[in-house]
Amino acid sequence: MIPAEIQNLIDKFYAGETTEQEEQQLKSFLDQDDLPQEFASDKVYFLAMQFASVEELDDSFDDKLFAKIEQKQPVKTRKIWNFSLSGAAAAILIFLAVWFGTDLLRPTHVYGTIEDPQVAFAETKKVLDEVSKKLNKGIEPVKKTVDKVETNIKKTSEIKKINESLHKTKSIQKIDEASELLKSFSKVYVNYGKS
Repeated sequence: MIPAEIQNLIDKFYAGETTEQEEQQLKSFLDQDDLPQEFASDKVYFLAMQFASVEELDDSFDDKLFAKIEQKQPVKTRKIWNFSLSGAAAAILIFLAVWFGTDLLRPTHVYGTIEDPQVAFAETKKVLDEVSKKLNKGIEPVKKTVDKVETNIKKTSEIKKINESLHKTKSIQKIDEASELLKSFSKVYVNYGKS
């Protein structure tokens, strides 16, 4: 037989569509000593099938099977917990294997070298200028906030000066208090004189 026909017959066998006669042809072909290497695994399978014994099930098999299925087995939470942990560990290991096994940690761009020092200096300067522009642009909002804080600090120093001036006016308040005392004294004196 032609190897292509044999391959079609093998495919048909694995699909479960062969007749007994076709299976006999396959067995006789695969029993050859000078079998092509591509059919070696199929030969092993057919040899295993020849030595496998076919047991027939008795009529009570279905009843026994359904009885086993209906039996309630106690759930062992410890085993479930172990399976859950082992599943999580397996997921982590798979993730790490994918992470380290792929190009995720390797750079995707390959940069060349520049032989001329002047060109290298010019390129480096160009890149650093661009970085500086972007940093300055990012710092602008912070600078505005810092300027506002500084002006508010200056205003608080002015408030401190005002507070010091108010402390100096306490001596004036003492004079005012003395003046009030003198006025009350003169009122008492005047009032005393009329009566």
